[in-house]
Amino acid sequence: MEFTASFSEVDPTKARIIAQNSVNHVISAQFSAGDGTIVFLPIPQGVPTERVGAALVQCIDSLLSGSAEIEEPSWVGDISVPGAHLYDNDLDKLGEELKTTKSAIRELEKKRDELVSYKRLLFGTGKAVLEPTVRAAFRLLGFAVQEPAEYKGEWDIQVCLPDGRVAIGEIEGAEKLVDVAKYRQLLDYVNDEVMAGRDPKGILIGNGFRKILLSERGEQFSAQALRAVIRSQFCAIQTSELFSAVCAVLENPNDEALKLLIRESILKTNGEWKFAK
Repeated sequence: MEFTASFSEVDPTKARIIAQNSVNHVISAQFSAGDGTIVFLPIPQGVPTERVGAALVQCIDSLLSGSAEIEEPSWVGDISVPGAHLYDNDLDKLGEELKTTKSAIRELEKKRDELVSYKRLLFGTGKAVLEPTVRAAFRLLGFAVQEPAEYKGEWDIQVCLPDGRVAIGEIEGAEKLVDVAKYRQLLDYVNDEVMAGRDPKGILIGNGFRKILLSERGEQFSAQALRAVIRSQFCAIQTSELFSAVCAVLENPNDEALKLLIRESILKTNGEWKFAK
């Protein structure tokens, strides 16, 4: 007896994955083909023939014993069944509740993710991860922080205070120490601003040894970079210290005095800034 099937009749939209392995590779699948079904199964390895046959019979019996699926003609939609409409209002109500619940879940997930994202201060690097997280942290501390597209300079962060004071900063996430190269870049930006008649505070923000446990990092700025920061009256901030300040503010969100104290200490520090726990 010979069986044939035209693969032109296979409807991929009605495919169903029957099984996947531990790495989510599909190992068996089912396709609708006309009025029939095509099932792809893995080739058994090291299994006696009689067990394979028994398994196939059991699978086919299970497949055929389910409710039959057949496409309804268009005219069936105009036929009503007594009592079926009684569920419509409850279904509509539950649908709206589900929509509201999903929206609330998305909002809560967004708020949670915004808080969890501050952990990027401890391991992040680059313009896509560390820099936006640092800007978000400074906003949380009460600084007015502009996005890079909102100012003309090439520096990584610009923060402002109501009294007109401005600070510009460079941000570096490094595998080892944050060295003097990033300081020199910041110094060039500050000198250009001074030549233009402005006098911003320079802030060097570093996440040194970013892949290492915090307890094992030690100093994150090189000694040469720190000497240069002090000489230029800049402020150097480890992102782990910034994270500590962020956590303190999150624990006391209505403590405006704490935020003011942190802001003032950053702007007044000449050298390395530490969060006073």
